[in-house]
Amino acid sequence: MNTLAIDCSSSVMSVSLEKDNSLFESSIQDGFKNSENLMPLIDSILKTAHIKPSELDLIAVASGPGSFTGLRIAMSTAKGIALGTGADLVSVSTLDAYGKRYDFFEGIIIPVIDARKKRVYCSLFENGIKVKENLDISAENLIKLTIEYKKILFTGPDCDLFTIFAEKDNRIYIDRAFTTTSSTDVLRIGKENYIKNGSDPSGIGPLYIRKSEAEISLFGE
Repeated sequence: MNTLAIDCSSSVMSVSLEKDNSLFESSIQDGFKNSENLMPLIDSILKTAHIKPSELDLIAVASGPGSFTGLRIAMSTAKGIALGTGADLVSVSTLDAYGKRYDFFEGIIIPVIDARKKRVYCSLFENGIKVKENLDISAENLIKLTIEYKKILFTGPDCDLFTIFAEKDNRIYIDRAFTTTSSTDVLRIGKENYIKNGSDPSGIGPLYIRKSEAEISLFGE
């Protein structure tokens, strides 16, 4: 299965391609200039792999949470490519891409993304399985939520927000190794989701969890 994966959820834009069991990956620290750089990056990786867009079977895209603008650009690009090539489309939660890396960890995995307003976006994983869905929660309440667990690993781009808690609680570990998602993780999980559930419904969109500031200004919370 020829699979293209796109991740624009953070300031690091990443694109991966799997072809005949060969894996290609390219990324740019672009400062959220996704609209300028995404299509040239996709075109470059297709040429490197010597594959035509029409030969793609599946498009996987990071759906969020993350950068509002980046998610919209990635999703619209992925839908456009899928429509133009006839490839199937599947979306992947950004938190899944962070959390499912650690199925070997004997404890709870909590990937976190700074949601501003003294809150974080997160999910809880155990043995690679999501045990609590996407949350928009304060750091203090998240710690209270994990009181029953004996071992906790925080990961994701904003795991350092929990360093202060780790200093006081020997249950808590911080892993800074993966501060951005990788389109390779999106590709792997996207294929798993596709095999299990098939392609996304046609109306699927980015996973925001919270309204954007513009929506809050217009319509309220």
